[in-house]
Amino acid sequence: MTYGSGFEAESGEDAQGDAPTPSADVATASAAAGSVFRQSHRSRLMRDPQQDVAPVSEWRRSHRAYPTAVTTDPIVSFYSGGRDDRGRTLDEIRAWPDERLEAVHDFIQWMFPTVKPSGVNPTAPLVTPSTIDAFARDPALQGRLRQSLERMLSFYGLRRRASGGGTRIEIDDESFPGRAANWLHPDNHNHLRLTRMMESLGALGLGDEARALARCLVTDIYEGPGRERVTPRTYMFWLAAAKA
Repeated sequence: MTYGSGFEAESGEDAQGDAPTPSADVATASAAAGSVFRQSHRSRLMRDPQQDVAPVSEWRRSHRAYPTAVTTDPIVSFYSGGRDDRGRTLDEIRAWPDERLEAVHDFIQWMFPTVKPSGVNPTAPLVTPSTIDAFARDPALQGRLRQSLERMLSFYGLRRRASGGGTRIEIDDESFPGRAANWLHPDNHNHLRLTRMMESLGALGLGDEARALARCLVTDIYEGPGRERVTPRTYMFWLAAAKA
Protein backbone atom coordinates (compact mmCIF):
# COMPACT_ATOMS: atom_id res chain seq x y z
CA MET A 1 0.00 0.00 0.00
CA THR A 2 1.12 3.52 -0.65
CA TYR A 3 0.22 6.18 1.84
CA GLY A 4 0.26 9.94 1.61
CA SER A 5 2.62 12.00 3.69
CA GLY A 6 -0.08 12.90 6.19
CA PHE A 7 -0.86 9.27 6.85
CA GLU A 8 2.80 8.44 7.36
CA ALA A 9 3.15 11.23 9.87
CA GLU A 10 0.61 9.45 12.06
CA SER A 11 2.63 6.24 12.30
CA GLY A 12 5.13 5.52 15.08
CA GLU A 13 2.44 4.65 17.60
CA ASP A 14 2.69 5.18 21.32
CA ALA A 15 5.16 8.04 20.95
CA GLN A 16 4.46 11.71 20.47
CA GLY A 17 8.11 12.17 19.60
CA ASP A 18 8.48 9.70 16.73
CA ALA A 19 9.96 11.25 13.62
CA PRO A 20 8.54 9.44 10.56
CA THR A 21 10.43 9.65 7.30
CA PRO A 22 7.80 9.58 4.55
CA SER A 23 10.28 10.38 1.83
CA ALA A 24 12.92 7.85 2.84
CA ASP A 25 13.10 4.79 0.65
CA VAL A 26 13.17 1.27 1.97
CA ALA A 27 16.90 0.90 1.44
CA THR A 28 17.59 3.88 3.72
CA ALA A 29 15.26 2.45 6.34
CA SER A 30 17.06 -0.89 6.08
CA ALA A 31 20.41 0.77 6.71
CA ALA A 32 18.94 2.53 9.73
CA ALA A 33 17.65 -0.78 11.02
CA GLY A 34 21.09 -2.36 10.80
CA SER A 35 22.55 0.54 12.73
CA VAL A 36 20.10 0.45 15.59
CA PHE A 37 20.42 -3.33 15.98
CA ARG A 38 24.14 -2.88 16.63
CA GLN A 39 23.48 -0.50 19.48
CA SER A 40 23.46 -1.83 23.03
CA HIS A 41 20.16 -2.04 24.82
CA ARG A 42 19.18 1.19 26.47
CA SER A 43 16.24 2.26 28.55
CA ARG A 44 13.02 2.69 26.60
CA LEU A 45 9.70 4.29 27.52
CA MET A 46 7.08 2.08 29.13
CA ARG A 47 9.05 -1.16 29.36
CA ASP A 48 7.20 -4.38 29.98
CA PRO A 49 6.85 -4.36 33.80
CA GLN A 50 6.69 -8.16 33.93
CA GLN A 51 10.03 -8.94 32.33
CA ASP A 52 13.66 -8.07 32.85
CA VAL A 53 15.67 -6.81 29.93
CA ALA A 54 17.46 -9.67 28.18
CA PRO A 55 21.00 -8.90 27.05
CA VAL A 56 21.51 -8.81 23.31
CA SER A 57 23.87 -11.79 23.55
CA GLU A 58 21.15 -13.90 25.17
CA TRP A 59 18.68 -12.87 22.47
CA ARG A 60 21.14 -13.92 19.77
CA ARG A 61 21.76 -17.28 21.46
CA SER A 62 18.01 -17.91 21.60
CA HIS A 63 17.87 -17.48 17.82
CA ARG A 64 20.47 -20.12 16.91
CA ALA A 65 17.71 -22.29 15.49
CA TYR A 66 17.12 -19.54 12.91
CA PRO A 67 20.64 -18.42 11.92
CA THR A 68 19.80 -17.31 8.39
CA ALA A 69 16.66 -15.42 9.38
CA VAL A 70 18.42 -13.67 12.25
CA THR A 71 21.39 -12.48 10.23
CA THR A 72 19.34 -11.38 7.23
CA ASP A 73 15.92 -10.44 8.58
CA PRO A 74 14.88 -10.40 12.26
CA ILE A 75 11.22 -9.88 11.34
CA VAL A 76 11.15 -13.14 9.39
CA SER A 77 12.90 -14.84 12.30
CA PHE A 78 10.35 -13.51 14.78
CA TYR A 79 7.45 -14.62 12.59
CA SER A 80 9.12 -18.02 12.15
CA GLY A 81 9.21 -18.82 15.87
CA GLY A 82 12.18 -16.73 16.99
CA ARG A 83 12.30 -14.18 19.78
CA ASP A 84 12.31 -10.41 19.87
CA ASP A 85 14.99 -8.35 21.60
CA ARG A 86 13.23 -8.87 24.93
CA GLY A 87 13.27 -12.65 24.57
CA ARG A 88 9.55 -12.91 23.77
CA THR A 89 8.00 -15.05 21.05
CA LEU A 90 5.08 -14.01 18.88
CA ASP A 91 2.91 -16.76 20.36
CA GLU A 92 3.68 -15.56 23.88
CA ILE A 93 2.70 -12.00 23.05
CA ARG A 94 -0.52 -13.04 21.33
CA ALA A 95 -1.43 -15.02 24.47
CA TRP A 96 -1.19 -11.95 26.70
CA PRO A 97 -4.42 -10.71 28.29
CA ASP A 98 -5.85 -7.45 27.01
CA GLU A 99 -4.60 -5.59 30.07
CA ARG A 100 -1.01 -6.44 29.28
CA LEU A 101 -1.37 -5.56 25.60
CA GLU A 102 -2.56 -2.15 26.75
CA ALA A 103 0.19 -1.63 29.32
CA VAL A 104 3.22 -2.75 27.29
CA HIS A 105 4.36 -0.41 24.54
CA ASP A 106 7.35 -2.13 22.93
CA PHE A 107 5.73 -5.19 21.34
CA ILE A 108 3.60 -3.65 18.61
CA GLN A 109 6.66 -2.65 16.55
CA TRP A 110 7.61 -6.34 16.29
CA MET A 111 4.11 -7.65 15.74
CA PHE A 112 3.36 -5.03 13.06
CA PRO A 113 6.68 -3.77 11.69
CA THR A 114 6.90 -0.91 9.19
CA VAL A 115 9.64 0.84 7.22
CA LYS A 116 9.94 3.73 9.68
CA PRO A 117 11.82 3.70 13.00
CA SER A 118 9.86 4.03 16.25
CA GLY A 119 10.75 6.53 18.94
CA VAL A 120 9.35 4.24 21.63
CA ASN A 121 11.27 1.15 20.49
CA PRO A 122 14.24 2.34 18.40
CA THR A 123 15.86 -1.11 18.30
CA ALA A 124 12.82 -2.73 16.71
CA PRO A 125 13.52 -4.08 13.20
CA LEU A 126 12.27 -2.34 10.08
CA VAL A 127 10.64 -3.79 6.99
CA THR A 128 13.12 -4.12 4.13
CA PRO A 129 12.82 -5.48 0.58
CA SER A 130 13.93 -8.88 1.85
CA THR A 131 11.15 -8.84 4.45
CA ILE A 132 8.55 -8.00 1.81
CA ASP A 133 9.87 -10.74 -0.48
CA ALA A 134 9.87 -13.34 2.29
CA PHE A 135 6.25 -12.65 3.22
CA ALA A 136 5.22 -12.63 -0.43
CA ARG A 137 6.80 -16.05 -1.01
CA ASP A 138 5.70 -17.76 2.20
CA PRO A 139 1.94 -18.15 2.86
CA ALA A 140 2.76 -19.35 6.38
CA LEU A 141 4.25 -15.97 7.27
CA GLN A 142 1.17 -14.19 5.98
CA GLY A 143 -1.00 -16.63 7.92
CA ARG A 144 0.80 -15.75 11.14
CA LEU A 145 0.39 -12.06 10.37
CA ARG A 146 -3.35 -12.64 10.00
CA GLN A 147 -3.33 -14.33 13.41
CA SER A 148 -1.68 -11.23 14.85
CA LEU A 149 -4.38 -9.14 13.23
CA GLU A 150 -7.08 -11.37 14.73
CA ARG A 151 -5.60 -10.93 18.20
CA MET A 152 -5.52 -7.16 17.96
CA LEU A 153 -8.99 -6.97 16.44
CA SER A 154 -10.25 -8.85 19.50
CA PHE A 155 -8.40 -6.34 21.68
CA TYR A 156 -10.33 -3.51 20.00
CA GLY A 157 -13.70 -5.27 19.99
CA LEU A 158 -13.64 -5.86 16.23
CA ARG A 159 -13.82 -9.00 14.12
CA ARG A 160 -12.83 -10.23 10.66
CA ARG A 161 -14.98 -12.40 8.42
CA ALA A 162 -15.14 -13.51 4.82
CA SER A 163 -17.47 -11.44 2.68
CA GLY A 164 -18.16 -11.90 -1.02
CA GLY A 165 -14.84 -13.57 -1.67
CA GLY A 166 -12.97 -10.88 0.24
CA THR A 167 -12.39 -9.75 3.81
CA ARG A 168 -14.62 -7.60 5.96
CA ILE A 169 -13.65 -6.14 9.34
CA GLU A 170 -16.50 -4.87 11.48
CA ILE A 171 -17.63 -4.07 14.98
CA ASP A 172 -18.26 -7.08 17.21
CA ASP A 173 -21.51 -6.04 18.86
CA GLU A 174 -20.91 -8.28 21.86
CA SER A 175 -17.40 -7.18 22.83
CA PHE A 176 -17.10 -3.69 21.33
CA PRO A 177 -18.78 -1.64 24.09
CA GLY A 178 -16.46 -2.93 26.78
CA ARG A 179 -13.33 -2.79 24.66
CA ALA A 180 -14.09 0.64 23.16
CA ALA A 181 -14.26 2.11 26.65
CA ASN A 182 -10.52 1.47 26.82
CA TRP A 183 -9.38 3.01 23.53
CA LEU A 184 -12.10 5.06 21.84
CA HIS A 185 -11.08 8.45 23.21
CA PRO A 186 -9.57 11.49 21.45
CA ASP A 187 -5.83 11.11 20.79
CA ASN A 188 -5.64 7.72 22.47
CA HIS A 189 -2.36 5.98 21.62
CA ASN A 190 -4.29 3.02 20.20
CA HIS A 191 -5.41 5.18 17.28
CA LEU A 192 -1.75 5.31 16.28
CA ARG A 193 -1.34 1.58 16.82
CA LEU A 194 -4.21 1.04 14.38
CA THR A 195 -2.45 3.27 11.85
CA ARG A 196 0.70 1.18 12.24
CA MET A 197 -1.27 -2.01 11.79
CA MET A 198 -2.74 -0.86 8.49
CA GLU A 199 0.65 0.28 7.27
CA SER A 200 2.30 -3.02 8.23
CA LEU A 201 -0.43 -5.19 6.72
CA GLY A 202 -0.15 -3.33 3.42
CA ALA A 203 3.64 -3.54 3.34
CA LEU A 204 3.69 -7.28 4.06
CA GLY A 205 1.16 -8.33 1.44
CA LEU A 206 -2.16 -8.21 3.27
CA GLY A 207 -3.57 -5.22 1.43
CA ASP A 208 -7.12 -6.54 1.53
CA GLU A 209 -7.02 -6.75 5.30
CA ALA A 210 -5.45 -3.29 5.58
CA ARG A 211 -8.20 -1.76 3.45
CA ALA A 212 -10.88 -3.67 5.35
CA LEU A 213 -9.57 -2.29 8.63
CA ALA A 214 -9.43 1.22 7.19
CA ARG A 215 -13.04 0.93 5.98
CA CYS A 216 -14.16 -0.19 9.43
CA LEU A 217 -12.40 2.68 11.16
CA VAL A 218 -13.54 5.36 8.72
CA THR A 219 -17.13 4.19 8.26
CA ASP A 220 -18.22 1.98 11.16
CA ILE A 221 -16.23 3.72 13.91
CA TYR A 222 -15.84 7.37 12.97
CA GLU A 223 -19.33 7.76 11.52
CA GLY A 224 -20.80 5.77 14.39
CA PRO A 225 -19.71 5.47 18.03
CA GLY A 226 -16.45 7.35 17.40
CA ARG A 227 -18.05 10.53 16.06
CA GLU A 228 -17.11 12.54 19.15
CA ARG A 229 -14.20 10.34 20.18
CA VAL A 230 -11.87 10.39 17.18
CA THR A 231 -10.18 13.65 16.23
CA PRO A 232 -10.52 15.01 12.67
CA ARG A 233 -6.75 14.64 12.29
CA THR A 234 -6.90 10.93 13.07
CA TYR A 235 -9.88 10.57 10.77
CA MET A 236 -7.88 12.05 7.88
CA PHE A 237 -5.10 9.52 8.40
CA TRP A 238 -7.58 6.67 8.46
CA LEU A 239 -9.34 8.06 5.40
CA ALA A 240 -6.04 8.14 3.51
CA ALA A 241 -5.56 4.46 4.34
CA ALA A 242 -9.05 3.62 3.13
CA LYS A 243 -8.27 5.20 -0.24
CA ALA A 244 -4.82 3.60 -0.63
